Amino acid sequence: MKGKGHLSQWNDDRGFGFITPVNGDKPVFLHIKAMANRSRRPTVGELLSYELAQDKQGRWQALNAMSTNDKQQLRQQNKRNKQYQRQRGTAKYSLLFLLLLALASWQHWLPKYTPVWYLALSVISYISYALDKRAAQQDRWRISESTLQLQALLGGWPGALLAQQRLRHKSVKTAFRRVFWVMLLLNLAALFALYHYRHALPALLY
Repeated sequence: MKGKGHLSQWNDDRGFGFITPVNGDKPVFLHIKAMANRSRRPTVGELLSYELAQDKQGRWQALNAMSTNDKQQLRQQNKRNKQYQRQRGTAKYSLLFLLLLALASWQHWLPKYTPVWYLALSVISYISYALDKRAAQQDRWRISESTLQLQALLGGWPGALLAQQRLRHKSVKTAFRRVFWVMLLLNLAALFALYHYRHALPALLY
């Protein structure tokens, strides 16, 4: 059961106090160990949300108590954790794609220079995103979005994906993201066509 109330009493030396619920119920015991954020001490008068539970003696106590600021910090921390997981996933899938290209090239399913081309364009795309973000922060000349999209279309999208996640650049703008995914799909379509019609290409490419 959840509750909400103001911290009406607090003994900082002993690390406990009481919360007076906003609904008028009896004060609820709060120990410092029951605070969700133990990096700071609660202050008398602040509004806390908590989970209501009973101890072994049947007395009501607050658990996982947190203030509005604590909730915001927790949401921010969860957001950072999710972003970190996305970054790891993006890096992993980009690397897996390049490894698959290397395997396809080794098996002569694709021209031998294909993985080198994608790797080079990915590095160029990543650097372009980094330079564009720095230019935006310093209010200097920017790299055009059409250039970034062209790099993705030509095969630099693995590096662009990694840059969007790690550098947090061009990762929110909806219009840009839509065009970017179109460029990515067009590139994959071209790659499939290259594989499908590989026998029509000069043997020198293999």
